[in-house]
Amino acid sequence: MHRYLLCLLLAATSYSVACNSPHCFKTSVKKLYRKKLLSDDLAVIALNEYLLACPTVAESMHTPSTSTEYSAPLPEQLLFGIFSVNRQYEHCKDLFQQSTFQAAISQLPFPDQQAIAWYGERIKHQLLLLPLEEAESTPYDRLDDVQKKMINVFYHVKDWQFKPEKRSSGNYVLHGEYLPEQRVIMLYKTACKAGNIYEANIEKAALTHRYYFVGAHELGHAMDDLRNALHLATEKSRTQCEIQANIYGLVMTKAVARLFNARVQHYAKASAAMPPGSRMPCDSAFLAGTIQRWKDIELVLDKPLLKQVKMLGEGNLSVAGLQNDNWAAWGCMEAED
Repeated sequence: MHRYLLCLLLAATSYSVACNSPHCFKTSVKKLYRKKLLSDDLAVIALNEYLLACPTVAESMHTPSTSTEYSAPLPEQLLFGIFSVNRQYEHCKDLFQQSTFQAAISQLPFPDQQAIAWYGERIKHQLLLLPLEEAESTPYDRLDDVQKKMINVFYHVKDWQFKPEKRSSGNYVLHGEYLPEQRVIMLYKTACKAGNIYEANIEKAALTHRYYFVGAHELGHAMDDLRNALHLATEKSRTQCEIQANIYGLVMTKAVARLFNARVQHYAKASAAMPPGSRMPCDSAFLAGTIQRWKDIELVLDKPLLKQVKMLGEGNLSVAGLQNDNWAAWGCMEAED
């Protein structure tokens, strides 16, 4: 199990080198763990039984089978926890004040009684990034309007699925798609490697951020679907929907990144408070390296976000290289290398 989680950790950080201390200079996390230079809890960055990771790497740890079904951590679990746990939501609430996101929220309906009842059951199973003592599920009547309306979006999506296969449409690779008739979000093998989605360049983000961005982008289509704003009529209207989904997706991915950083900072404080000699030699260097690598991720995601907002504001709704017959459902696509 540890070996499996360590591989996920490498995917989550997109780095194979753990730290640069004299004890472990240019040494992989897996080797440090085997040599007992890195503590178990830090090796897995234990995120309440799950780890942010892309299932493309996790897939390689499973025995191949004839089934196309694959059980992988899906973005829905963590994205839902951002809105259903006040302690997590308050940590990144300011991000959801982004104007395009707010415009969509203002047009979303509040949950009906059936959706509220669903929420009451759903919060019994949470994937949290903040420590358990700091994060508890929040009753519906203590949610604000943004949270309530986003809960309705999650209720609107009937299923999330991951398929460990590559999907292509013409010369384009399909990382994920939203199917409005079924109200299903599909994610594919290449989601972790998404690079430039409708001129939102996320190539500098870690694999995990890319995976969560694709999921959040498709959730953005569900937001527009629920407010009757998915328009296929023209290439311009179609592209506008994709840019809007990019904006929603980048905002939510920034929230995931901020919460992950808060979790790592929690580990750093806990490690610093432990008695000398109770931690492994590479623990401090590993934490310092992780904090350094992830500290600027919000700035990395801000660049494509600002570009997409500018494109939308200027009405620059022509995405180079994409024609109507290239679109697959509401797909997260990019040209193949």
